[in-house]
Amino acid sequence: MPFLRKKYWLITIIAVTTVVLLLTIQSGKKLVIEDLQTGHILWQEQVDRGDWFSHRYIHSVEKSPVIEKFKISGDWRILTMESWTKSFGAGLPYEDKGDVEMKDGFFVIKNLNRPVFGGELKFQPSHLYPHTFKFKDQTITFFRTSLF
Repeated sequence: MPFLRKKYWLITIIAVTTVVLLLTIQSGKKLVIEDLQTGHILWQEQVDRGDWFSHRYIHSVEKSPVIEKFKISGDWRILTMESWTKSFGAGLPYEDKGDVEMKDGFFVIKNLNRPVFGGELKFQPSHLYPHTFKFKDQTITFFRTSLF
């Protein structure tokens, strides 16, 4: 599908979107982005153990960028590995876990190795702040357009 090769892919998303690690019998493991409201698969790609992907968005309360980095573990779980924030506040990391450093104006918490609850990441893009998903050389931007 040539449209998936574009640097940015804009799509209207009404519902929460989820990133799920699925097992398929013939083709191995895939990372899948699915519209939870319709069940429509928006993107999918084969993954290997050790692959990383990231999710970037603007925090709805703090109005600052957040980058979360994930890794596919040896036992096929999605692990939260890093959290990049410009501030601390409601809904942002606060626990003393992992290694903390400053990089490019971000507080970076590394080496979290925290399994994602339920094996799913759920995010809801808005019309004000898009969400960006990166996997290998692909960057996909999701946003929700206003219905009014």
